[in-house]
Amino acid sequence: MLALVGMIGASPATAVASQYAQTPDVSNLLVPGDVSVFVDPELSQTTGPIQVVVQLTTAPLAVAYGVNAKQLGGKLSPSQERDYLHQLAKSQDAMMGQIRSLGGQELGRLSKVLDALIISIDSSQINALASLPTVASIRPVQTYQVELSDVVPYIGATAVHNLGFDGTGVRVAVLDSGIDYTHADLGGPGTAAAYTAAYGTSVNDPRNKNTDGLFPTAKVIGGFDFVGERWPGPDPACGVDSHGNPLVCLRPDPDPID
Repeated sequence: MLALVGMIGASPATAVASQYAQTPDVSNLLVPGDVSVFVDPELSQTTGPIQVVVQLTTAPLAVAYGVNAKQLGGKLSPSQERDYLHQLAKSQDAMMGQIRSLGGQELGRLSKVLDALIISIDSSQINALASLPTVASIRPVQTYQVELSDVVPYIGATAVHNLGFDGTGVRVAVLDSGIDYTHADLGGPGTAAAYTAAYGTSVNDPRNKNTDGLFPTAKVIGGFDFVGERWPGPDPACGVDSHGNPLVCLRPDPDPID
């Protein structure tokens, strides 16, 4: 009866979190503090600063929402979803406080499909990190690179290449929210200074409304901003409505880096 009353008194998100909390895998490594936590064996061979994904024991939103939610309907209302994410954020804040005490730095967070923190920390602190409460696993951040030798046959382009079509002379138009032509992969210098020179530091900076010596590049040969810096937000320069509120309008400029 007491357990039932305790569950009723808890918020919906807390109840769901308790219901779906993940039990650490019994095959995981045993670390100080008698907490069963999976630590990737690769980490035992590292030295110095490393980047790792620290998975926590609380269920992420996708699990709390329920299996086959699209077909069967979710277990949480929109307000309960927000409450659940808020509680996950609070628990992650508390965990980051402990991680910072070990010299760790936050790089990112996950909460929708995984309750996890992405951090940078010295490899000598892995055991101490694993001993923290609610840590379920620690894995290194992996870097993946897709090779054209894999992609071309995967998308069926090999047959097209065999017919003599390899993209020579083809121009590609990209309709998007902007393109950073200062990026090294797009023929730019690839430096923060180059980006600032091309875009400036704010939407009001005149540098983001003019082409410059950095554009075009060998790979980005042309482009135009068709909407302007502030679209779709209100812009006082577009005038105001009958209530005095700034209107939304298109104010294009020639610099496509937006």
